[in-house]
Amino acid sequence: MRPKTYGPFGPFGWMEQAFLDRPGSDSYDEALLRGVLMGVLRLMLVAGVLVAGYFLLRSAIKQFREAAKPAQPPASRDEMVQDPVCKTYVPRGSAVTADIGGQTYLFCSRDCADTFQSQLGRST
Repeated sequence: MRPKTYGPFGPFGWMEQAFLDRPGSDSYDEALLRGVLMGVLRLMLVAGVLVAGYFLLRSAIKQFREAAKPAQPPASRDEMVQDPVCKTYVPRGSAVTADIGGQTYLFCSRDCADTFQSQLGRST
């Protein structure tokens, strides 16, 4: 007579499996932990995809809005600009320009430009 072979859970396979799968047993706790970890991993993956999609959509909308804006027309020579020293308005075409600190300023006269530059020199 051949020896009797048993399934993976021994001679009382279904009973041992039922005993191992009940709450409090090691295999139940491992399965519960594995399920919780997989749930957290899925949640993090979905959150990451949503955040990436949000930033991609936001940048696409920003580019679309910038493309839809009308281009600024070039400044005309008749446009009035204010002198930063004496606060008078002069036409852009007749204003005195001075590059001070890497920025271009417009003045009504050379005296105002010199005054502005000396005021900047005293403040720094």
